Amino acid sequence: MRNNGTPTLNYFSLVFLSFVLFLSSCSIEEDSPYGPKTLAPSIGETTIATEELSNLASALIQADGDTEDGLMKALSNGKGPFTVFAPTNQAFQEFLAGFDGYNSLEDFDSVEKRAILSEILSYHIINSVAATSTDLGQEREIATRQGETVTINSTGGVSIQDKKGASANIITADIETRNGIVHIIDRVLLPDGVANGVRQDLVDLVNATDALSNLEAAVEKTDLADTLKSSGPFTVLAPTDDAFIALLNLMGDDYNSLEDFDTELEINLLRDILLYHVIPAEVLSTSFAEGPINTTLAENDLGLIASGNTFVVRDATQAVANITSADNLALNGIAHTINKVLLPQSAVDFITSINLKNIFNTLASQNQYSLLTDAMILVEDGIVELLSDENGSFTIFAPTNDAFRAFLAAIPDCGSLSDFDTPDERKFLASVLKYHVFEPKKVAAELVDGTAYTTVQGETLSALGDDSIIIDDATALNAKVTQANVDATNGVIHRIDKVLQPAEIASQLGTLE
Repeated sequence: MRNNGTPTLNYFSLVFLSFVLFLSSCSIEEDSPYGPKTLAPSIGETTIATEELSNLASALIQADGDTEDGLMKALSNGKGPFTVFAPTNQAFQEFLAGFDGYNSLEDFDSVEKRAILSEILSYHIINSVAATSTDLGQEREIATRQGETVTINSTGGVSIQDKKGASANIITADIETRNGIVHIIDRVLLPDGVANGVRQDLVDLVNATDALSNLEAAVEKTDLADTLKSSGPFTVLAPTDDAFIALLNLMGDDYNSLEDFDTELEINLLRDILLYHVIPAEVLSTSFAEGPINTTLAENDLGLIASGNTFVVRDATQAVANITSADNLALNGIAHTINKVLLPQSAVDFITSINLKNIFNTLASQNQYSLLTDAMILVEDGIVELLSDENGSFTIFAPTNDAFRAFLAAIPDCGSLSDFDTPDERKFLASVLKYHVFEPKKVAAELVDGTAYTTVQGETLSALGDDSIIIDDATALNAKVTQANVDATNGVIHRIDKVLQPAEIASQLGTLE
């Protein structure tokens, strides 16, 4: 039954109301040294007895339905204490006008709809505290019974801001009751996940958030919307638009937008990345604990790390993302926005591969190898072309500038590369350089058994390793690998701390073992 759009009480509500009014009219007495006294009404009784709050009373009863442990029972009989922000009748009428298809509170007529109403009402209740307007006089966030927070603003009077960014003003403060305090407000507060009469699922929540438009596009592109609309529950770590822009920049000039993920390989990669952001459980920020977290991308865990008063999330690169907005509730889970796109190992490998250069260009791009690449150019003996061959598969032990300077200093009458100014001297230098290269590509784990490899120069060298890898050349002093497995398109680079010497060079320099 409706009355010009104004919420009305059903039969059960009227019976309940009559019963409560009967109780409130009776003198409920306690033993006291000063004689009997009458208890103050509870919050539930106060909403029923206050004409301006009759719609709130109706809403509480409607949300409870046939449940035995509903909100009205808690506010009527619960010990509390509670703080309740109580919307006026006019506030409820404006609230209903903003919900499509809802003309009265009786339109919350299914289990799902009553759950939505209960969630909205729970967002107006603070558990375990009776906060006066003086207590609310400082700006802060307060957790509600529903789970999300409201923000108290004390500028020009006390107001309460909801997750939608709208504010309600307290128009009557500090109504004391037996089990708490009521503040009458001029607006119905809305938690983040409720809009237009329905609780948003995770996809709706992402789509409704301006800062997540790239995530919205990625979900659509990878056909994951149906998964994220399913019952779940899920926790989504939602990268912002800026986070996606940073990812595109990392991937290079060929990736300017998500539209550039246009091959099956790229779309599958993007799907892997998104699944890596989904936890197959609902995890509130208050439940965070250090350690690994399972994701919906099989065999790819995230790491949760305590950082001050909060937590950060670590991906396969060992880089961390900050949580910028926590506990955004949805029908089938929860979302936390983060400031970085998290990368599983498959994405790390892909990004590494698309940014790879050949061995020579990789060396030339790093200042620590400038003497090595200058020497390769100087000798004009084909080594630059060899290490630029995209069809090759090479292993190179690459001495750093410090290692090269030590080698040059050990050569009589040689202070720099410019001193190699005759054909014989350059042939000498070319022999040294070619001794650092062999085929095929061998990563560090394949080198440590002492196998001898024939170098491009013609002599052999071998590597041994346990805790560290050493390279055995023709001299008495071995070289150590200080960085292994730097990939290139045509092989692998292992950084070393000494210029290797073949026997023909070591004999000339007197360093032969």
